[in-house]
Amino acid sequence: MDSIQFQTAEFADNTPKCSACKAAIPDEFFQLAGQNICSNCAEIVRRHQELPSMAAFSRGLLYGAGAALLCFIGYAAFIMITGIEVGLIAIAVGYAVGMAVRKGSNGLGGRRCQIAAVALSYFAITFSYIPVGIREYLKQSPSQRAAVTEATKGKSITEKIVPTPGPAALLVGVVVLSGIALLTPFLNLTAGAGGILGLVILFFGLQRAWQVTKRDDRALTGPFRREEPAVA
Repeated sequence: MDSIQFQTAEFADNTPKCSACKAAIPDEFFQLAGQNICSNCAEIVRRHQELPSMAAFSRGLLYGAGAALLCFIGYAAFIMITGIEVGLIAIAVGYAVGMAVRKGSNGLGGRRCQIAAVALSYFAITFSYIPVGIREYLKQSPSQRAAVTEATKGKSITEKIVPTPGPAALLVGVVVLSGIALLTPFLNLTAGAGGILGLVILFFGLQRAWQVTKRDDRALTGPFRREEPAVA
């Protein structure tokens, strides 16, 4: 006689589930952009929708500045070593700086964080044009450099000596060089399609920084009480 096999009966679980963590929703629930979520997930959302305090924002600014500096150094080193310019790195820079600002501000976002992330990303990206200019200068042919020497012929040795710039002149030089770097994306528009493409990529990089630090503004409502099914 064949052995009788018993199968375990399965009953459908009609308990509502949280759309975020998929856990069963007890008597109390919230709604986030029209979706039911549990109280635990609602508390997490509420914390992320808060505006960062001044201390948190300052820490986010510091983290973002550190990330921007590392991105600038890394990209500058990459250009100087390989001689290759990769414009799409601007998007990665925007994401990295934005994430650093958000992490420093305890995961919070908002308009201040967005402006800080965009500004720091712009500095990191545009300052990368400085090593590009240095590389182009070093690539000049001997004849091009000789033109500078030719201009000094016939002058006395004292006239050929270039005095060492003082602190004030050095500061002015740094300010001028920084200003040129900040304007380079727009000055490159004279280069035609390449300049336009570079500006478009820069826009996407800054947009990435803006989106990463955006405040969660989805509508959170509740709490609501779930109606218990009638007991037969």
